[in-house]
Amino acid sequence: MNLRPILRLTFMFILVSSFYSCQLTLKTFLGVKDFEQYVSQTDRLKYYNGFVQNNNYNLKIFTFKEQDSLFNFLTKQTNFPFIVVKNLDTNEKYRLSCYEDVGYDAESLNKNEFTITQDKPEHTYSYMEKTITQNLKISYNKKKTVQNPKWDVYIVSGTFLGRKLQKRTLEIKKLNNIRTINIIDMSMEKIEE
Repeated sequence: MNLRPILRLTFMFILVSSFYSCQLTLKTFLGVKDFEQYVSQTDRLKYYNGFVQNNNYNLKIFTFKEQDSLFNFLTKQTNFPFIVVKNLDTNEKYRLSCYEDVGYDAESLNKNEFTITQDKPEHTYSYMEKTITQNLKISYNKKKTVQNPKWDVYIVSGTFLGRKLQKRTLEIKKLNNIRTINIIDMSMEKIEE
């Protein structure tokens, strides 16, 4: 009896099962949901409520205008969510990972002690600025007067990423003198009925 086909099938089954269970673990641990292209304004504001309520900064939430630009953006960015912080005095940019301690990174930025950069944030920042200008629309805009602003914050996220990752991004509010938090929500407007 030839065992090769049976071993090959067994190996394939184990391989497929491991991918499924890892995905299930990721979904369970982080609260990641299935991607939703269209999200209602009500659901979006509920998800980002921690940024909307009790803030001392300008807040803009952007959504994609059309499907092609959304999917193009999703394919060019590999890690979600992430944060890019721009120092308004020095024009220096920093990319933060939401899988790390964002609160600690914010405190380090406040003290001018932040030294770790994951990649070239200038490229990420330029791509975000271009995307905001060409492919996004403002779905929420709350203006505040900020005294001595020092930082602009850009958060790339999506409601499908779950509450646990969203709560991690809230720690960026520890940054002192934020002028504007710009949230790029990886979705499109759902027409509410």
